[in-house]
Amino acid sequence: MTRPKAVLDTNIYIRALLSPTGGSSKLLNLWLQKRLTLFTSKLQIAEPKETVNVINEEGRASISEDDFAALLNLLENRGNLVPSTRQNKVSPDPDDDWMIGIAIKAGANLLVTENPKHVYQAIMPRNPPIKVLSIKDALKWLTSKAKV
Repeated sequence: MTRPKAVLDTNIYIRALLSPTGGSSKLLNLWLQKRLTLFTSKLQIAEPKETVNVINEEGRASISEDDFAALLNLLENRGNLVPSTRQNKVSPDPDDDWMIGIAIKAGANLLVTENPKHVYQAIMPRNPPIKVLSIKDALKWLTSKAKV
């Protein structure tokens, strides 16, 4: 069986740092176990820095610099980097257009986001088709693929 090619929404990386036992962490563990191939871009890797700074400054939660640096190092060194390509108007959230562009450029068959409704399925490429799933649904789908 070929490994699913996946792109994770940037907020999934942040959630993994905030909850080491949550669904986002489970997705990252599947990647580290080589059960999926992860695609990202330098632009996406740079994006969480701003979010982590805001989270820590506002005191909503705390993400250690060491944990954050380790995650960025993993993404840069073990993730499959593709050039950032913005797909225009494939989401009501313009920030998601970059993530969708990564999925299209990579030929991914899975895009995982907390907000699947933010992706206009009608204009997503059909060849290869890209499943747009929530974290929970992606974990179910990946688990069922492993049993095949």
